[in-house]
Amino acid sequence: ISTVGEKEWYFFCMRGRKYRNSIRPNRVTGSGFWKATGIDRPIYSAAAATGGANHECLGLKKSLVYYVGSAGKGTKTDWMMHEFRLPTGAGQSATTPRSINNTDKSLQEA
Repeated sequence: ISTVGEKEWYFFCMRGRKYRNSIRPNRVTGSGFWKATGIDRPIYSAAAATGGANHECLGLKKSLVYYVGSAGKGTKTDWMMHEFRLPTGAGQSATTPRSINNTDKSLQEA
């Protein structure tokens, strides 16, 4: 979902893998790459956020910054992205890679 002129855009896509038998995500684009700037931050249910008894982790959030160029030689930009994902065990193990087929959708530069 995006609207021209807005500063916040939302995209939903499958997260590709850097290597076939690895859990490491591929964050390379046609002219740069996204670099993680911190650790996964848990997102808790409303009950946990208000001090309730239910401390269920609903998902994880990671902050990323976009660099132009190749890894090691890239130039940092002002672009920032928050990646949201389900926690391990919410439908898939982090240690068991799944196959990615040609029907998966991905983001590409316009």
